[in-house]
Amino acid sequence: TMETPKTVQVMLAAALEEISVVDYPEEWQSLLPEIVQHLKTSQDMTVLKGTMETANTVFTKFRAQARSNQLLKEVKYTCQGFQETHLTIFKGAVQRILGGLPPDQLVLHFELVLATVGVFYSLNVVDLPEFFEDNRQPYFEGFLGLLKFHSDAVAGTGDKPGLLEQVKGAICECFALYTDKYQEEFAPFLLPCVK
Repeated sequence: TMETPKTVQVMLAAALEEISVVDYPEEWQSLLPEIVQHLKTSQDMTVLKGTMETANTVFTKFRAQARSNQLLKEVKYTCQGFQETHLTIFKGAVQRILGGLPPDQLVLHFELVLATVGVFYSLNVVDLPEFFEDNRQPYFEGFLGLLKFHSDAVAGTGDKPGLLEQVKGAICECFALYTDKYQEEFAPFLLPCVK
């Protein structure tokens, strides 16, 4: 699917989202282990980006559902299977971005980070998973580093937001979520965010 035209990718993502709302995780138990396996074993940025975008599409279902024991169970299952790989991918991508990448590599890295931040939001929207609470420092330090980052290679032009603005907007959504729902956990990071 990585070589598929953008319009077909959009249609496939929409179909995947529809199926996952009904089937994930109960009726599609192989999905999460397959996603994790791709993320752990691939060195290809296109595969990493596509796989994280798939995870982001599937986990978006958590945002629209009312809190229930079943939903909490699904989020817990997803977090337990995905959280460590997610943090590793996030830290690696942020480290490479902030370490200085050539412009052509920045685009793929920012697409990967955009999906990774979307996953972060989806996995934290219902409840604060213990892993994310325990690892909020590397996440928020990465977020702050990205908020301060600038490169014309990923910045928008005129009124059209680029990947840079999209990532910064997604990070601000995560900050708003934490400010709203998890104030105590977010408080130590609030001052650096406001600066």
